[in-house]
Amino acid sequence: MNQLLTLVQKEWLEMVRNYRIIWVPITFIIIGLTDPFTSYFLPDIIKSAGGLPEGAVVSIPTPSAPEVFFMSLEQFNLLGILVIVLLNMGSVSNERQSGVISMILVKPVSYVNFISSKWLSSIILIFPSIILGSLASWYYTSLLFERIPFAHFINSIVIFLVWIMFVISILLFLNSFLSSSMMIGFISIIIIMIINLIGGLLTKQMAWSPGQLSKYIGEYLITGKFSQHTSASIVATLIISFILFLGSVLLFKRSIAE
Repeated sequence: MNQLLTLVQKEWLEMVRNYRIIWVPITFIIIGLTDPFTSYFLPDIIKSAGGLPEGAVVSIPTPSAPEVFFMSLEQFNLLGILVIVLLNMGSVSNERQSGVISMILVKPVSYVNFISSKWLSSIILIFPSIILGSLASWYYTSLLFERIPFAHFINSIVIFLVWIMFVISILLFLNSFLSSSMMIGFISIIIIMIINLIGGLLTKQMAWSPGQLSKYIGEYLITGKFSQHTSASIVATLIISFILFLGSVLLFKRSIAE
């Protein structure tokens, strides 16, 4: 345990030095604020832009508060995922190329602790950042539109963080045996896109898929009720994430031995 804490402290110090603990939360807060303000002020923005023919009327239906908040989560699922990929695509591969891994493992350091430190450091940075961004979106959505029950906010974010943990696990898995950070980033994005695509096309057959979590969150926010398949999807996502973690340890150990 002491070894793991030391490795996590090392990762934390690195995040402090490159200011990730500052710009990552700010980035997610900005993403979270975009949709509430854009949705609320869009008619005024169009009106002030001008350029419309005289007498033309633009009718833009006002989205409901749950729809606006869900749009923010979808932005996290798009722009936020890109930020996460950029943050983690070289978490292990860069240290492998620079020789830092050899210096660390000579201590000796457990392979499980090394991979765990990478996983935990990502969680420690990204989870609070998403929570802050989501909290900003929830507050201003409730302020500008109508109040979203705080329980709905909590339940949605908890489920969304399960999906984010899955994404981090994919990145860590690819890092464990690939040496090119660019390749890791490209493959991870392709994998995430395929998972979402398959989940969207095969909604009944893949109701348990991690790619369905976002859909279930949207349904819950709008209807106030969870889909009957939500629990199965959460459990499947957690199990696959754990398998990816174990695979990361085994493949990392094999890559070091080679």
